[in-house]
Amino acid sequence: MLDPVKGREVPIFREKKNDIQQWEKLIRKEVVRCEYCGGPLRMKGRGRYTCETCAKDTYDDFGKVCLYLDTNGPATKYEIAAATGVSEQKVSQYLKEKRLEIANRYND
Repeated sequence: MLDPVKGREVPIFREKKNDIQQWEKLIRKEVVRCEYCGGPLRMKGRGRYTCETCAKDTYDDFGKVCLYLDTNGPATKYEIAAATGVSEQKVSQYLKEKRLEIANRYND
């Protein structure tokens, strides 16, 4: 492909299948509705959504993990899974994606 201004060859950006799948995970195509009243949800961050109609909070799996850790402090992935109902594999995935941090329980 030629650049119309500079008149030289420009490389064409080709998206990889994995790149597209990553973006689709980040962008929600479906409209998210409140489980209590059916109103639209607005994302507040860290997996927390607030209904614009009834103002109730709803949490996805990541939000449940964050809420548990904020409330109870550091925990193992086994404790988190048992308390929140989120699978150990998902908690491990959040750690690998660096969405969660491992805190040091011991002071040196």
